[in-house]
Amino acid sequence: MVAAQRAGCQKIVKIQLGYCNEHCCKIDKCLNYCDVTTERICFEHSREDQFRRIKDLEESLREKQCDYNPHDHHRPHFDDLQIRHDKLLRDYDDCLIRLNESRDEVRILRSTWISGEENRIWRQEIEDCNARLLVDLEREQKRTEHWERKAIDLGRKIDDLECLLAEERLRHPKSDEYERQIGDLVRKVEILEEELRIERHNHHLNEGRQYEVEKLLCTIEELERKLKGDHYKIDELIRKVDLLQSILAGEKEKREILLEEIAKRDDCERVRRDGRRIRRGSWERRSRDSRPWGSVY
Repeated sequence: MVAAQRAGCQKIVKIQLGYCNEHCCKIDKCLNYCDVTTERICFEHSREDQFRRIKDLEESLREKQCDYNPHDHHRPHFDDLQIRHDKLLRDYDDCLIRLNESRDEVRILRSTWISGEENRIWRQEIEDCNARLLVDLEREQKRTEHWERKAIDLGRKIDDLECLLAEERLRHPKSDEYERQIGDLVRKVEILEEELRIERHNHHLNEGRQYEVEKLLCTIEELERKLKGDHYKIDELIRKVDLLQSILAGEKEKREILLEEIAKRDDCERVRRDGRRIRRGSWERRSRDSRPWGSVY
């Protein structure tokens, strides 16, 4: 907590930031503060210390690269780490530029002070911006420390691998056998990959066939239901056919009787034309009375 007042200043400013008596950051008449979250070191000291640590890390990385990376041997992991380290440096420089711009904005805003309320609002905005920048700086510092630890661990691993490689080279000076074994292993892996691809293809085919079988079973069940309904319809049609056949038999019988009557009538007409006297007997009366449509005479 910082509170300071000087001659000509009517405000007491309280900002919860770190403060360094040895080296402080000045903005205007009544406020001294530093942009770090610790109580031991100010912004300028932290920046100098950060630059020093970054330079030391660069020197150590260059030394390790010169010691363990001959010109005829490429190390992609070390190069990737170098690229990430360069990106961290650029991010850190951007963060410093943003902090300096924020300080300039604060100085300009305090020099163009209009009213207490607007000054309070601007100060709050600047404090929020500074807080965000401090969070970014702390995050970048943590990332730098993290990658420093990664670089140290990677250097140790490289040392161990170099020792193991030297021992293996001493024990096995010729690499033809290793190359042949590696080639055999690569061919076996390719064969296994081809077998795996065939198995996956067969599995997909079996899944497709299983789907087709299930679809056919559903179709068979649907056809069985339709066939059951068709059986009921066929039974009804058979009953209707039997009824129609019985009706047709009755109609045939009536037709035969009618044909017989017509034949007898034709005989009577022919006899009449021939001048013969037709004897009207009981049979003619019976046949005439039995016909539903009456006599044809």
